[in-house]
Amino acid sequence: MRTKVYISDSHDPRVNLALEEMLTRSCQEDEYILYLWQNDHTIVVGRNQNPHREVDLKKVEEDGVTLVRRPSGGGAVFHDLGNLNFTFIAHERHYDQDLNFGIILDALRAFGLEGKFSGRNDLLIEEKKFSGNAYSMHRGIRVHHGTLMLDVDLTKMADYLKVNPLKMQAKGISSVRSRVVNLYDLAPEMTVDSLMEAIIDSFEKKLGRADVLVRLDKKDLVSEDYTDKYFTWQWNLGETPRFSLELEEKFDWGLISIFLDLNKGIIRKAGIYTDSLMDEDFSGLAEALEGMSLRREEVEPLIREKLKDSGLVEDLITWLNTKGIYS
Repeated sequence: MRTKVYISDSHDPRVNLALEEMLTRSCQEDEYILYLWQNDHTIVVGRNQNPHREVDLKKVEEDGVTLVRRPSGGGAVFHDLGNLNFTFIAHERHYDQDLNFGIILDALRAFGLEGKFSGRNDLLIEEKKFSGNAYSMHRGIRVHHGTLMLDVDLTKMADYLKVNPLKMQAKGISSVRSRVVNLYDLAPEMTVDSLMEAIIDSFEKKLGRADVLVRLDKKDLVSEDYTDKYFTWQWNLGETPRFSLELEEKFDWGLISIFLDLNKGIIRKAGIYTDSLMDEDFSGLAEALEGMSLRREEVEPLIREKLKDSGLVEDLITWLNTKGIYS
C-alpha cells in the first residue's frame, strides 16, 4: 500500500476543506493519505448543523471570523493557529479507524503524554478533551478528520460558540460542550512543527515510508463545483436545516413581533405583527420577505422599499442588526 503525506500552507478554512475534498476524490485504492492543516480565526460547523443556533453570528461577523461548513457530521468548533487539524483518507477496504487514532496517540507519547479514545469522537487526557473527530465517506472512500488543541484561545472559543439570545425552535445537531485542555499546558516543549513531525513519523512507522510528502496551497486547488462550494453562501449558511425565529421588541411607535420560518437559508414563511398606529404596510413586507434569503443585503433594501417612515425603518434595521440573525 502506498502512503502519502500532504501539508497545507494555507490558513484559509475554505481552501483547506476544498483541498481535503480534492484529495479524497483523487485517492487511489492502494493509497492511505495523511493530510495536516491549520485554520486561522475560523468557525467550522458540522454538515447538519444550524449556525444560527450554534454560533454568535453577530460577533463572528464583527471580528472577521470565517465561518465554513464541513461535509462531515458533529458539532461546531473554533480553530485558530493554536490548533492543528489532521485528516486520514483511504478506501474502505484499507481504512482503519483504530489505526488512525493509534497514530495520533503514539505521536503524543513522544512528548510524554498518554491519551485515550472516548466514545465515538473524542480524545482525552486526564478526562479532558483535546481532540474532536468527525467522519464522512465519498464513493467508498472514507475520511476521518480531527482537531488537536495545542494552544487554542479558549476565551474566543467560548465567545463564538454559544446560543444567540433568540427564541428559537430548530432542527439539527447541537454541539456538546466538554471540558477541554490545551496540549501546551501538559507538554510546554511541544510546537506545531514538532507535533506534525511526530504524527508523520508515527504514520510512517505503522504504514511505511511515505511515497510523497507534498506541501499544498490555494494554487494547487483544482477549481471544481465540489471545491468551489466552500467559498459560497449557499453551502456555508444556505444549507442550514429548517428552523424558526421569533423576535419581539418594544419601540416608541409600538410593539413588533416578527416570525420567520426558514429552510436552507430561505424565508419560507413570514409574519409581522404590531400594535403600531403608523400607516405602514407590515403585511406587505412580510409577504415580500417570503422567498428571500436571510441576508442583510436582501432584507434591508426590502425594509426601506416597503416601509415609509424613516425613523421606523432605521429602528427596525438597527434592531435586526443587533440580533445576529443574518447569514
